[in-house]
Formats: sequence, structure tokens, C-alpha cells
Amino acid sequence: EQAVSPEVVALLRDQGLTWFISDEAVLGRTIHLYFHRDEQEQVQEPHRLYQPYRVRTPHGEIAGVFRDHTLSDKIGFVYMHYPAHQAAEDLIVRLQTIYYRLNDPTNPYLVVIALDGENAWEHYEDNGAPFLQDLYRRLAAHPLLETVTITEYLERFPPRETLDTIATGSWIGGDLTTWMGDPEHILAWNLLRDARAAVVKRARAWENNHGRQETLRRAWHHLYVAEASDWFWWYSRRNTSDQDVLFDALFRENIAAVYYALGESVPPDVERPILGRAPAAVQPLQTPYFTPSLRADPDPAREWALAHVVRPRTSAGTMQMAQAPIQALRLGYDDAHIYVRLELGAPITEDLVVSFTGPNGAAGDVVIPCHGECAVLWRYGHRLDADIPLRTRGNVVELAVPLRVLDLFPGDTVGVRAGIFRAGRLVHALPPDTPYMLTLEPRG
Repeated sequence: EQAVSPEVVALLRDQGLTWFISDEAVLGRTIHLYFHRDEQEQVQEPHRLYQPYRVRTPHGEIAGVFRDHTLSDKIGFVYMHYPAHQAAEDLIVRLQTIYYRLNDPTNPYLVVIALDGENAWEHYEDNGAPFLQDLYRRLAAHPLLETVTITEYLERFPPRETLDTIATGSWIGGDLTTWMGDPEHILAWNLLRDARAAVVKRARAWENNHGRQETLRRAWHHLYVAEASDWFWWYSRRNTSDQDVLFDALFRENIAAVYYALGESVPPDVERPILGRAPAAVQPLQTPYFTPSLRADPDPAREWALAHVVRPRTSAGTMQMAQAPIQALRLGYDDAHIYVRLELGAPITEDLVVSFTGPNGAAGDVVIPCHGECAVLWRYGHRLDADIPLRTRGNVVELAVPLRVLDLFPGDTVGVRAGIFRAGRLVHALPPDTPYMLTLEPRG
């Protein structure tokens, strides 16, 4: 999933790897730059994205390259709907445009296209063969474009810039929320943590007992199977399949097999399905009580770490698009305000509305017009004179809505839903069906 972290890239370097690949969102979070795109979906800071970087680790330096996720998503989700020659031509034109936007013929740049290699082609004509043949024919004949492997490029053109660290994240939204944070995730991670602790404990006790090495090998084998990311992908509330129950059972069977291999009793929690019991069994780890400064920073990690995060349900299979109209809705509060952060797929060009539903019905709609310069509160069809602090920057919108203007109080439960409106009609909402319910728990 192109997931990296400072610890992971250090491990890669220690094991002798010379480069890694991740997403433009991870690079953006690392260098504190959101990669804005214009109406042609072209990156407005191309020199920053289309080059490799040297990343420092405790074990030495490793090269990092970062994919253009719009081009990657074009192949993964869009071009299967085009005639093959039209899709190939569109990609070539986009690559040519990048070349001219860079306007630097003396320094060859690297455009990285990377996606799940097996998932897209079943949706193409003849499994993608006509598209790929046309694309590579055009690339081979093009005077400005050259196909290379990552290693070939790095051998010819080593990185010119250095990063002291790397942000933690993946190719989905630049973070790891696909694999963590939902109640089901928490239960599954807890079971895995406890099983690993049991193996480590026995490994230490049997360090010099050669007769136990086969037992440990079997235990480690099942533990490593349970550590695969796909289990946690399917525990995500954004992903579903007809085999969810089967995935749940197989994950827990591998955890149980760890204990069987060690000769220990299987904990009762391992034998109980995770699906269907998580909401009642798991409480939020922390209350999202905080007061952000509304900077609309591209990286929400610092000030919004305690926020509830709502993301679109974009996948019923194994692929997720990096771009959605509203990529994330983050929520928090303090004694005086509800704080809302919207992370959009593109800068504001249409009206945004954040709707609040209180214990007694509609609490109000905060309307952010397409120019993004103000926030206006409407309640029961009337515009209210309310000061709603707002900050927008690029694709990020942050606002602080006073509890008093919504007639809300600590202890209340409020429903929150964000929508994009075009000519007065709702065209996209997050959550898509019903509001996200947030309880304003008092401090302490």
C-alpha cells in the first residue's frame, strides 16, 4: 500500500534496499506542501513532485520516489471507460504537459505511475492489452518521454535533495486510517498484539531449548500471516465484500493457531467474531476535546490528532481512489465550539454545507460559498448573525462553530454531515447516508 514511516525506511535501508516508493501525499506531508492541482489536474509545484529524494535514516541514506496519484488513478479507475487509443493519447498528452510545465530540459525529471498491478485490468477491454500496446507504442516513439525503471533512473540521475525524515502514511489519503481507528480495527490489533507478546515471551524462555525451535517456527508463521495488512483492510468500515465473515474467521483462526502452537489456551476473545460486536465492546480511546488554531495546515497530524475522522466508503473491492470530493471530515470540540476540518479532493469551486442535528432536531446549516471566504449560519430557513471563524487553504477548510448558536451544550449528542451543493442540489455528502453522531462529552 506504499505505506512508509521513519522506522520502516530505516529498516529497508538496514536490509540493503536502495529505494522505496510512496504517494505524493506522503511527500507533501513530509515537506509541508499540499500539491495543488489546476483545472487540467496538473500539479502546480511539479519540480517538487517529479524528482527523487535522498532520505536520511539511522542506517544511512535511501532514495525515495513518489507517485503522481492522479495519473495512477486514471489507469486504476478511469481509462477502462475510454477506447484504448483515446486513453493512451490522454495519458501521453498529460505527460507532455508535465514536461512543458517543468520547463527545465537540462534536468530529466521522473514521473512515477504506480498502482495495484493486478486489479485494474479485468475492467479493461481484453484485460488492458490494447491500451498498454498503444501506450507503449506512443512512448517508444516520443521524442520527449523515456520509460525507465526506478533503478535505471537513480543510477543515471541520483537525488539532488535530501529529506531528514519521512511522514508516516500510505497511498490512501497520505495516512493509515484505512487500517486503523475503527472499533473492529482496535479489537483485531489488540488480539494481534497479545498473540505477539505470547510468542516473544516463549521465545525468550526457550532461547536455548533447541527442541522447541519447530514449535516457535509454527507460532511465528501464523503470527506473520495474521500481521498481513489485508485483514485490517477488510475490518475497515469503508471496505466490504461478500466474504467479510470468512475474513474475520480466518484472521482469528491464525491467531488461535499461535496459541495452539505454543501449547496455550486460546483466549475467549479470539473465539468470538469481531464483526458485529465491536461497537458495543470498544470505547473510543480518547475524547476529541481540543482547541485547534484553524491554520488549514495540509498536515492535520499535530492539531487534529484527537479528532474523530470520517472518510468516504470508496471501495467494495481492493482498490480505493485517492481523489474523492470530500476525502475526510474531522471533528472535535471544546466547551465553546465544535471544530470541523474538511479535506477536499480539489479547492472549493462549489458551495459547501456542514449540517448539524441536535437532540431537538435541526441545529443549523453552516454554508461556505464557492469562493470560500466566509461561513454563514442558517437555521429553520433563516440566516443568523453569527461569527463563525473560518480558514481555507487549497483543499483544506477548517471552521469553529459556536455551540451557543446551535443551541447545543456539553453532554449533547450532535449529528454532523458535510455536503457539496451544485445549483442548490446536493451532489456529494459525507457520510453519504446518515449524519455522523458525535457526543460532546464534558472535559475530564
